[in-house]
Amino acid sequence: MENKKTENKIENVISRIIKNREKKGYSLENMASELNLSVSAYHKIEQMQTKLTLERLFHIQAILEVPLQEILDIKGETVFHQSLNGQAKGYQASVQHLYKEHKEIIDSLIKTLQEENLFLKKIIENHSSIK
Repeated sequence: MENKKTENKIENVISRIIKNREKKGYSLENMASELNLSVSAYHKIEQMQTKLTLERLFHIQAILEVPLQEILDIKGETVFHQSLNGQAKGYQASVQHLYKEHKEIIDSLIKTLQEENLFLKKIIENHSSIK
């Protein structure tokens, strides 16, 4: 019974994506191109043959320029109610975790760029000393 409810919710989300895609005048080809997918791969998402990931949902939402609440059919009072339902600490912990996770990624990228910079400087120095 619970799986059927979940499936119906997903169908509704996909339906709203299709409705907004068509409203914007985008074809399957437009969406596939924007998402760097083949038309077949995007079509499978709309046909629910491929699962819609959260990352892809965010990307679709950005392409369609539609509020996520609209795609997910979240009413304003629902969000307000949830924020007053003692969930704030959990959300704050999630945000802090995401910040830490992104900071670690950024620090790692900075370190990699610094190492590449040193490597390139050595190549330039070696090349200069050969002349």
